[in-house]
Formats: sequence, structure tokens, C-alpha cells
Amino acid sequence: MSYQKRTSSTPLDKLKFRIEALKSVNPDFDLGSGMEVTQLEQFESDLETQIDSYNTTLSDADDLRDSIRAMERRANDVSERLMASVIMKYGRDSLEYQRMGGTRKSEIAYTGSRPETYGDGAETSGNGQQPAE
Repeated sequence: MSYQKRTSSTPLDKLKFRIEALKSVNPDFDLGSGMEVTQLEQFESDLETQIDSYNTTLSDADDLRDSIRAMERRANDVSERLMASVIMKYGRDSLEYQRMGGTRKSEIAYTGSRPETYGDGAETSGNGQQPAE
């Protein structure tokens, strides 16, 4: 999912509309203190540039996020391969395997949480009895 870009700006749209209306009334209108048409048009242009820059930055962030996610997937794959290589060379019950972050096979405590089986290999239904046939 990408970052939400700004496709429109209500204040910018309102400003554009009012500048166009002001130009139709009096193209040389000047209220003083930065309120003449050319300065207002420059401000409008600056705001549009900022919005475009914002959207470009979000697109760049999307690209970076996608790149990071791909690299993280690759890192997981490399990590799994490293562990598989250590298992192949030293085994699951080795100190090397433990140093790599694995739990040695001899240190795994079995809790007996697996379902009971009867002599014929049939599993229980969870209540200690054989399932109904």
C-alpha cells in the first residue's frame, strides 16, 4: 500500500478561483503588502511546487519501503539458509547450532501436549476417547 498523495488542495483551488476572478475584475488590482495579482500568482505557483515536491517525496518513500521489504525477505532467506547449513554440517544438537540462535535438540522439553494414541495408532478426539466411527 502506498502513501496517500495529495491530488488536490482545497485552499489552492479556492486561491486559483479567486485570483482568476480578481483578474477578470481588475488585472492590475493592488491591495498592498504583497496582495497584488502577480505576487498572488507566485504564491499559488509556490504552493503547487510544494505539493508536487511532497508527492515526489512520498513516491520516493514508497520505492524505498518496497526496496527494504525485498531486502528483508532476502535477509530472512539468507538467515534460514545459514541455519540449514549449520544443521547440515554440525547437527541440531551442536553447540555451533546453539551459537547461531537455535535451540539444541537435547534441550527441548517435550510437554506431552500431543494427542494420545492407542496401540493401533488411532488418535483421540480430544476428550481421551476414540472418535466415533
